Amino acid sequence: MRRGIALRAAHVHHGPLEALHGVTLAAPDATVTVLLGRNGSGRTTALGALAGTAPLTSGAVLWDGADVTRHTARARAAGGLCLVPDRQAVFAGLGVADNLELASPDGDFTP
Repeated sequence: MRRGIALRAAHVHHGPLEALHGVTLAAPDATVTVLLGRNGSGRTTALGALAGTAPLTSGAVLWDGADVTRHTARARAAGGLCLVPDRQAVFAGLGVADNLELASPDGDFTP
């Protein structure tokens, strides 16, 4: 996959708990990708791994073919990749684009 974002053999630990174990997924550019699973299955952790808020203990994050595993969440957000949580820090009275603008480091998100 050249354009889009992907996890490759991702492992994430929260203390002694392994939240992701060898997860591989891809979301091609310009598509809608759905991540389904039961409560506690690792969906939020996988998204956090992509955005850099849940650091990998092993594996890789690829963005448009480039390895961004070692990039901070801030660096990823500055490049246009950010995570808007489903419950916390979202302003219910604002639309998605407005929430993304507020979440971007410089407040300059353009949909």
